[in-house]
Amino acid sequence: MTTGFNRTLRELVNNGTIPSTSRVAEVVGGKPLDAEKSVNASLGFVVDAGAFSVSADYFRIALSNRIALSQVFSLEPADAERLIAEGITSARNLANFRFFTNEFDTRTQGLDVVASFVPGGAGGTGGTEFSLAFNHTNTRVTRYSPQVLDEVRIRQLEDALPGTRWMASARRTLAGVSALARLSYYAGWFDARDDRAYPGEYLVDLEASYPVTEAASVTIGAQNALNRYPQENPDAATVAGNRYSSQTPFGASGGFVYVKAGYRW
Repeated sequence: MTTGFNRTLRELVNNGTIPSTSRVAEVVGGKPLDAEKSVNASLGFVVDAGAFSVSADYFRIALSNRIALSQVFSLEPADAERLIAEGITSARNLANFRFFTNEFDTRTQGLDVVASFVPGGAGGTGGTEFSLAFNHTNTRVTRYSPQVLDEVRIRQLEDALPGTRWMASARRTLAGVSALARLSYYAGWFDARDDRAYPGEYLVDLEASYPVTEAASVTIGAQNALNRYPQENPDAATVAGNRYSSQTPFGASGGFVYVKAGYRW
């Protein structure tokens, strides 16, 4: 049992996950669970040309009879009594329920790319290194039962995570001092609790490390150096009170700086 905010009632309610074989679940499409089945395919290549290297991988996963939670259903008093009779005594405190289901198939496909460039080769002039990591993943629900999964649940399954993310960085080492600059990007995502899509964001990280001795070093850095926050939830004041989406992939704490010391034996 979990306690969550109900957007319609605008108050906290208790939600429960019940067996899919319960009579209450069966009325709205619950069935005994079956095993998931998947067909996976991948293709990749690697290029290593001295100063430049890149690897790319394409993947495709077709998953049938996928197991996940259903949409949320309202629990009527008669349903609660039926669940209590089945031995689920917590039902007397529940307002909503959901259950695990096989009633949908998905297809996930995407591309991963990792590349690096070191002018002059490894340990080249000035010790400069550039790197890039890129991912694009697309998930689509190809079959589902509208009785068990509503449009909000489908959108959550497809868009709750950013479809694209990449990170580009440059590291420079000179006179023993190592400096790092990194730019990251997260595409937009969908928050089912807020029933709202949020836009993507760019983040900047900076770090510098100085060797005090051959064994000791001091590092100072800043994560999210530009102090970026997710887009604010415009309905926060009138609905759940959450200023930022709880599903943000990069957090909602803004930037912070740090200092750390290292010693190598």
